[in-house]
This record gives sequence, C-alpha cells and structure tokens, in this order.
Amino acid sequence: MKYLKAFVLIPVAFSIILISCKEKENNSQTSSFLTKSKEKKIDIVLIGELEFRRSFADIQFMNDEKEIDKFIEKQEKTNPALMQPVDTFLHDRFEELGLIKDDGIVLKNFQLDTASNVNLNDTAGRKINLRFNYDKSLGKHKLTANFLNDPTEIPIRISDMLIGLQYGFLDIIPGGEKELILLDQRHIMNGDNFHFSVYEIKTY
Repeated sequence: MKYLKAFVLIPVAFSIILISCKEKENNSQTSSFLTKSKEKKIDIVLIGELEFRRSFADIQFMNDEKEIDKFIEKQEKTNPALMQPVDTFLHDRFEELGLIKDDGIVLKNFQLDTASNVNLNDTAGRKINLRFNYDKSLGKHKLTANFLNDPTEIPIRISDMLIGLQYGFLDIIPGGEKELILLDQRHIMNGDNFHFSVYEIKTY
C-alpha cells in the first residue's frame, strides 16, 4: 500500500511543479510585455544653450531725438553679441553653419517659424508632431511631442517678457537628424536678449 501511495503522489507532485513553472513563465512573459510597452518611443533632450545681447544702453546719454532714432536704427542692424557662459560645442557648430560671426549671432541666417504646431519626420520618414503651449495650472510653457501615439512633454524656457516664440531645425549634432533650435527673445534693461536652446529629438 505504501508503494501504491508513493506511485500516486509522484505524478501529482510532478503536475504541481509543472503548473508552478508554467505560472512563472507566464508571469515572466507578462512582465516582459509590460516592460516593452512602457519603453519610450521618443525623447527630447536639452543639449545646450547660447545667449546673445543687443544693447541700447547708450540711449541714456542722448538727449536729441534724431540722434536716438539714428542710434536705434544702427543698433538694430548689428549682430547681438555673445554672452557668458559659452557652450563651446554649440558656439563652434553655429560658427561652422554660418550662424555666428565674430562672436555675434547672425539672425538673418536663421529660418525660424512661429506656429504653435508643427510636423516633421525622423530619418526613417516617421511623423513627429510638436506642439508648443502654456500650462496655466503650472504657470509654465511646455513642448508636447507625439510620436507613434506616444506623447511626451518637457518644460521649455520661455520668459514672461516674451517678445515672440521662434524655432527652427538644424543638424547641430552631425548625423542627419535635425535638432530643435528654440529662440526666446526678451527685452531686458535697455537691450534685447536672444536665448537659444538646442534640443536633440531621439526616436526609437
């Protein structure tokens, strides 16, 4: 009888082990699926910033209106001067692309847009939608990117004294993918500041 019981119990135990192993395998597959489903399809990463300034401070020493008008007209034609600190990689790359000359930003060489919504393609031809907006609840400007139905949001530097949101796309990091160039133009104490932020757009 003891041998009979053992003969019966062995298959039962073996079945329990098989079921347990199967459950672990299923749990592992489920965990793997969830991990894959949570993987990001797009990243937008700030890689650097440059700032330039066009000063009108000398106006405070002028009394003649014609002299002031002439000075303003002359200054508006100048290239805003580079400010510290300097991101050497961006500075050198901007210079290579003809965007910086004698440490001044050549604004006329930029092709900038102001639309709050724009579409572009990655190197594989897949569409990326970018939308700029202001989140009143947070009191911050943000950029929303939608790629393969996977939206992602990042805060962007736009000042309260915003003159106008302007942006463009250039191949800053050599390789074919174009980076987002965001310009925040502000008027601060007798001058205009031009703050450039460069973002790398990564798709997977």
